[in-house]
Amino acid sequence: MRFYSVHVNGKRSALVKDGFSWPAFFLGPLWLAWKGLWWPLAAWLAYYLLARYGLPAAAQTPVGLAVMLLLGLEGNNLLRWQLAREGWREVGVIAAADEMTARFKWQQAQGT
Repeated sequence: MRFYSVHVNGKRSALVKDGFSWPAFFLGPLWLAWKGLWWPLAAWLAYYLLARYGLPAAAQTPVGLAVMLLLGLEGNNLLRWQLAREGWREVGVIAAADEMTARFKWQQAQGT
């Protein structure tokens, strides 16, 4: 069972899964750009430039893995942060097996 936070903005709703984000872990900057997380993407680009031109070769792999792990662990929280910045309100949490079931449960709770 997974948990999804429910965010609303007017009549629109968005669900954000709680937990590790594998796409953020493996695809990093592409995932950030796809989700419109521009500030975290700028931070990732700053890290990339630092790693490319400022870190010793022995430190590049451990730091790179740490950044990937951080994105995986905090990717969905970054989505929640972005939604809050855009004026979305978090109104609840839904437990469901997958996102489609969670969306169905949310629509049923709203009577639509």
